[in-house]
Amino acid sequence: MITNDVDLGGTWTPSDYLQGGSWFDIASSSTGQYLAAIIATPDAGVYLSQDFGTSWLKTSALPDFSGNSAYQAVASSGDGQYIAVVVSGGPLYVSKDFGENWTNCTG
Repeated sequence: MITNDVDLGGTWTPSDYLQGGSWFDIASSSTGQYLAAIIATPDAGVYLSQDFGTSWLKTSALPDFSGNSAYQAVASSGDGQYIAVVVSGGPLYVSKDFGENWTNCTG
């Protein structure tokens, strides 16, 4: 379960998005406004939130991987502008614009 907070830990509320899903990894900006997460099931992929985790959107700018390849880790810069995701046994993708566009950095 993913919970979110907008008052510095005073109140935690469950996010309604993909409850019961298998959240694999998550990265946050320093304020918590920008989040990036890897969800393994039921709709696998990289998901982004720009509102402290209240809503989530699966990025369509990254390839869908099936079989033995899957997204394994995600990292974010302090301001949330830069995001990196790595595929098991595969490429590293980096976004420099809050997850709008992605570049395969492993050439």
